[in-house]
Amino acid sequence: MAHKTTDPHDSLKKLLQVLACVSLVFLFSRCGSNPGANGPAVGTFSYIYTNLLHTACIECHVPTGAQNGATLDFTTQALAFQTLTASTVQGGASVGICATVKIVNPSSVTTSYLAAVLLPSYHTTNFGGVSGCTPYSVHLSDQHLTADEQSSIVTWIQNGAPNN
Repeated sequence: MAHKTTDPHDSLKKLLQVLACVSLVFLFSRCGSNPGANGPAVGTFSYIYTNLLHTACIECHVPTGAQNGATLDFTTQALAFQTLTASTVQGGASVGICATVKIVNPSSVTTSYLAAVLLPSYHTTNFGGVSGCTPYSVHLSDQHLTADEQSSIVTWIQNGAPNN
């Protein structure tokens, strides 16, 4: 029987191939994720609920909240999504003026009341083409949204306001 000589580079080549395969598996397993994030992806409803609605807005926007007449219910993510996407403006500051305006008008940030009450660049008179509709402005001064929160609201609405 002949003795087979092993090239020392063969072992190194095999090791490099294994490392390359492991690296590719790791890379593709993270596809679509937000590396380093500990929560929902920016631009999703889950992000908006977790980082804004459930933290900054929950004090008033629940059935037993501090704000009388606030009809938005952010008790759970499911209720918040339904409230925002299936309702028109209601409440003491808006009835009769903005009552036909949708709170979230999927794919249209410029006609979504949520954007108008939280983001100064969307807060206009005759909002949404409704004469006399000026969105409630208290949130512009009491909510200090981060750049990620602001862009998440805009992105989420522009993407059709999906329940993601």
